[in-house]
Amino acid sequence: MLTPALSVRGLSLQYPGMEDPLLAGVDLDVAPGEVVGLLGANGSGKSTLCEALAGLVEPASGEVLLGGAWVADCQWHALQYVPQDVDAAIVAPTVYDDIAFTLENRGVLPADRPARVDELLTTVGLPGFARREVIYLSGGERQRLVLASALAAGPRCLVLDEVTAHLDAPSAESVLQIVRDVARRDGIAVVMVTQRLDECRWFDRVSVLAGGTLSAPRTPASVLYDTPLLERAYLSPPLVVRLVQELDARGVPVGDAPLAATDLPAALGRCSA
Repeated sequence: MLTPALSVRGLSLQYPGMEDPLLAGVDLDVAPGEVVGLLGANGSGKSTLCEALAGLVEPASGEVLLGGAWVADCQWHALQYVPQDVDAAIVAPTVYDDIAFTLENRGVLPADRPARVDELLTTVGLPGFARREVIYLSGGERQRLVLASALAAGPRCLVLDEVTAHLDAPSAESVLQIVRDVARRDGIAVVMVTQRLDECRWFDRVSVLAGGTLSAPRTPASVLYDTPLLERAYLSPPLVVRLVQELDARGVPVGDAPLAATDLPAALGRCSA
């Protein structure tokens, strides 16, 4: 693995009145250009972990390092955090003004902003949207706008908290594709929280948060086919994984570990060959 862009060591956090810590000894490394998925049930502490990574919540112990420096000491643009409520992240009435606000704070000259806004909108799949009013955007379009505004900061790391939670499947797939492509192109380290386990195929590695502890990042297939791990986290594997496991139980071993329904026919074909 490349030298981590984001490093978390021994991160622990406990709110007053809680008997057990919400986060306990969390370790995580994310390389430039890598997308790490973070899974966990409701109430497992995923959003709190995201806020701690972004320097918005001070942990009881441990450290969050961005390029070797404590994240709270880094420049504001180095790590961009997109919360679940994307509307809370929109600061202007029009698409152009929202992105231009970030560009202004990054010191981009007014004359250079229109071209940069258009470039960012094309990146996120919203070409020609610059003059649109935010109130008329769909949920998926707002999600892309928030992503464009985060990218306008030129971050080294993106922390995305369930950014596809309220999107339909095609819109979610599109956002995931954009995130992965931009991470690869610009060398951005990405931590992406989701409860949709079928999205894991878009990630390079996956960790599971349960009982305050974070599992070591592993390949998506090794996590989704690890039934005991998912059960401990109160998570259910995607339908395709359950189908493969049922076939195995009935004496029809698939052999591969498909993560999407579209991969299943080929896997079955190799099995029967």
